[in-house]
Order: sequence, then C-alpha cells, then structure tokens
Amino acid sequence: MTMNPLLPHQKYYPLQELIKERKSDGGDFTLTILFIDEHLKKYGKTGIPNSAYRYSSIFWSNDLRSPTHVWKPAWLTNGCYVTSIDNVSEEKRTGSIKFSFKR
Repeated sequence: MTMNPLLPHQKYYPLQELIKERKSDGGDFTLTILFIDEHLKKYGKTGIPNSAYRYSSIFWSNDLRSPTHVWKPAWLTNGCYVTSIDNVSEEKRTGSIKFSFKR
C-alpha cells in the first residue's frame, strides 16, 4: 500500500512534524497521549479521540490496511514505528506510546 505524508491541513500533521524533528536523534522516544493531544490542539486541531484509549492496540498499531486510519502516516512516513503502548486508561485519559526509528 502506498502511503503519502500528511498535509498541513490534516489533523495529525503536527504529530508527523514532531516525529520528523525527532528523526535526527534516530533512537527511541516516548510521548504521552496527553502530550500528543495538547500538541494537536496547540496547532488548532481537535484532540485525540476516545478510540485512541478504548482501542489503543488498534489505534496505535503500525498496520495501514484500513483506509480510515488516517493518523498512522504521521509516524510511518517518517520510518518510525510504535513499539509499545503502556498504561492506557480511557477513564483517566492516560497512557504513553513508545516510538522507534529501528524496527
């Protein structure tokens, strides 16, 4: 499946750019879902949906088979992969996502 980078008008573009900035480090990094939510809002986008918590293993997976998962190019077009999803709670709105440029 061909994957294009996100464009500035798309919701998850700020996340894509944030990950791109981390690329020069080339290692692993962790972001909380709250941080990602606030980062999107800082750029005038709506926040992370409840599904990011409720269905975290699907939402944050590296699988692009579903054309409705429009957020995944934010990391995959940068050669970045989600390697772990920790302590996700929809009720508490907590959780962290570990990303890596190594697969």
